[in-house]
Amino acid sequence: MRRIGLALALLGASTILSSCVEDVSPGSNNPPKVWFTRAPKEGREIFTNAFEFWWTATDTDDDLGMGQTYVTVVPAKVDTFVVSPRTLADGPLRVYTQPPLFNVGNLLDTVYTFSVTVIDGRGGTTRLDRTFTVRFDNLPPVIDYVECPPAKPTNPVFQWTFVIHAHDEAPNPSSASPDDSLSFKYRYVVPEGGTSIEVTDFLREYRTLKVDVDGQTYKGIYKFRAQARDRAGNVSEEYVCSFEISGPK
Repeated sequence: MRRIGLALALLGASTILSSCVEDVSPGSNNPPKVWFTRAPKEGREIFTNAFEFWWTATDTDDDLGMGQTYVTVVPAKVDTFVVSPRTLADGPLRVYTQPPLFNVGNLLDTVYTFSVTVIDGRGGTTRLDRTFTVRFDNLPPVIDYVECPPAKPTNPVFQWTFVIHAHDEAPNPSSASPDDSLSFKYRYVVPEGGTSIEVTDFLREYRTLKVDVDGQTYKGIYKFRAQARDRAGNVSEEYVCSFEISGPK
């Protein structure tokens, strides 16, 4: 009986060992699954010269855990400029951070491909690419002028439309926001007793404001304050124009 039990035990151990060998046999390992949790959308333009990429990697059939993770940026060098960190110019760079993330900086205006390669404990490999275009703009737009009433209107009661004229600037002119893409906010302040108007959100349609001026009732200084914002989020200096209605002397 002891011999029969020992034989059965050896048979069981042999079966388990055989199963483990099959698990790690070539062709039986599924590569990890990898997806971005933070990255520009494929083909999207971004208006900053730095971006932090986040991703998630899972490997449900690998009990050895993740092996190695590498990132690349192509091109890593543009003319005489090298993206940050500079070691990316030497080829794939291994990442050890948890949670997995990587910050790329010093990006010039061109098309880049950021790649993450994840290798599991048994050599299964998955590569994930994301291509995007940099339109770097760190300069604010400029309000050239605002169509305002005369400094001292002769008629105290009239209708007026304020119109904001502005343009954007960028280190590379091709990265500047088109004029019609600029958004605006403003504040129209009337003398005490009158009703002022203020918008706090930047919108394209806020380029103009039509008002009825009742200087007969509300005498004093009227002010129109405006700011512009480009698609990169840069905000202009405040532009102020004013006029005064003092009434008959």
